Amino acid sequence: MKYRKITALLLAAILMLGAFSACSNSEEEENSGDVSVQQPAISAETVVATAAGKDITWGQVCYWMFYQMSEYYNQYSTTPNLSVEISEGYTYGDYMLEMAVDRMVRFRAIEKYAEDNGIDLVTADTAGVDEYVKNMIERYGSEEAYEQAAARMNTTTADVRLIQELNVLSQRVYKTLYGPEGDKLSEDALADYAGTNGFVMAKIILFLKIDETGAALAEDAIAGAKAGAESVVEELTAWENGATGDYATEEELFTALMNDLSEDAGLEYFPDGYIIGPEDLSPDLYDAVAALEEGQVSGVVETDTCFAVAMRIPFDYDITPYCYKSYASYGYDYSFRQLAASSLYEEQVQGWIDDAAVEKLPVLAEVDAAAYFSN
Repeated sequence: MKYRKITALLLAAILMLGAFSACSNSEEEENSGDVSVQQPAISAETVVATAAGKDITWGQVCYWMFYQMSEYYNQYSTTPNLSVEISEGYTYGDYMLEMAVDRMVRFRAIEKYAEDNGIDLVTADTAGVDEYVKNMIERYGSEEAYEQAAARMNTTTADVRLIQELNVLSQRVYKTLYGPEGDKLSEDALADYAGTNGFVMAKIILFLKIDETGAALAEDAIAGAKAGAESVVEELTAWENGATGDYATEEELFTALMNDLSEDAGLEYFPDGYIIGPEDLSPDLYDAVAALEEGQVSGVVETDTCFAVAMRIPFDYDITPYCYKSYASYGYDYSFRQLAASSLYEEQVQGWIDDAAVEKLPVLAEVDAAAYFSN
């Protein structure tokens, strides 16, 4: 689903690292698995496609090809085999070339929207691009060396700057529409996004049927887990019947029981409850939570791994969804608001791409990516 993807915001964060990790001096190339263009037959300035009335040049496509190969190398410590066939007559190189063109189509579509709606780079945006160019020149030792590095990728420093500007413009359009952290999204829009995508928020008390290795507990231990869940339901029912004790609300009691009894390892990262979608829990538990109204408590829900009691609570759009728990454990607090905004932005961008009147020129179809780009 879209909300699981690392979307435009995360791409923007890594893009400014640049594609030039795939293009350095000869000693570095020998030792790092870098790649280079073999006898380029197409000039960097050659227009190979158009989108939204804007040209896409071969130099820009080559930038993205090397960027993608650099990403591949960073992940797998080897360069991709561009000649391997994904399907008959369609190689991995063809796929990467298609993706390279698509990246430029995306930026051109966003650029067109920005032009039509009066969205421009601000001073800080331009300064950031200037700093990037300055850093690249310093890295290569001179402007001439920087230009030579770009030429070895069959691109130009002008292409590199343009791509950085379009990247920053994409972020500027996002911030204009949604705010830096999705803060322009209304509560109604957030509620609609949550409902459309099946997100709910709940606190959950778990009693495990398995150990830390995933093996089933002994029968008496499982019976004890079930009894623990049943006792929680009994205490909550007693509160509903007037035995409120020291708790002003049922949620206060639920939270106290959760903190004292739950065997949920995720509680450390989600002490205020979970934002969960259909794929985040076992179907039985998700369905039980989704069927609740806010403030309602489930009975005991049994899954393959636990007995659970859940309370559906009002949405807090500023906490991290459960599907991004891996980021939360590393201290990245991507809120539901931010992720909803990013997903909605992606939907808009796709609409602009669909309307971009993309035309790939014949010269592009003649490129054999596996032959053109090689180890």
